[in-house]
Amino acid sequence: MLQLVEVGKIDLDAPVKRYLPEFTLTDTKAANQITVRHLLNHTSGWSDFGFSEAFLPQPITNAERVQILQNARLVGVPGAEFHYFNPNYDVLARVVEVVSSQSFGEYLRSHIFTPLQMSQTFHATTMTEAQQRANSMATGYLMAFAIPFTAQELSGYLGGNTGVISTAEDMARVLILHSNEGQFEDTQLLTPESIALMHTPPSQLKSSYAMGWFVTTENGSNGIIRLTTFADNGRS
Repeated sequence: MLQLVEVGKIDLDAPVKRYLPEFTLTDTKAANQITVRHLLNHTSGWSDFGFSEAFLPQPITNAERVQILQNARLVGVPGAEFHYFNPNYDVLARVVEVVSSQSFGEYLRSHIFTPLQMSQTFHATTMTEAQQRANSMATGYLMAFAIPFTAQELSGYLGGNTGVISTAEDMARVLILHSNEGQFEDTQLLTPESIALMHTPPSQLKSSYAMGWFVTTENGSNGIIRLTTFADNGRS
């Protein structure tokens, strides 16, 4: 998203409807107030309490996800509260598609995976697609009473909130980018200012969530900061 901001194609504080005129909710007035920044910070006012998307029939495209959300209701005023809610990033994926005229997976490949030399990484919109394209996928584990046990990957829609199938080596390249002010080897994918913005939670909220990262302080005396991505299942 911030790559598209840097080239002037997206305004973080513009309403989502500027890019997706079809975007709406049960409260159409509130829908008009939700901005791109709200979605990135998970402060749109959505939560699972207003729309239990995991228990509904799953879409197969990002456009269909946006359409289904017309039945969602807000549980808070946009910009006022943090609620982690997967569809926020699904809508952002659709914004990327519309603004870039590429599928979300193709945009990631051409603008992120290829410049970062992530040759073992791709994005899938559905779990069926992921299983068909992956040469091998690690077995996932869940915990019950502190005991790990194998579990099948959930089927259905992955969209913009998950769906990146990768390796530890490739993901290390993402961490290099974030710890090196947006630069990987000789390639500058984002400005240092954009990287800093991604790592900074909204100042007006008591939230540790920035734009895709939880920010926590450890050993406060020496100022160590850990930037941690939120993972639904840890099976990437």
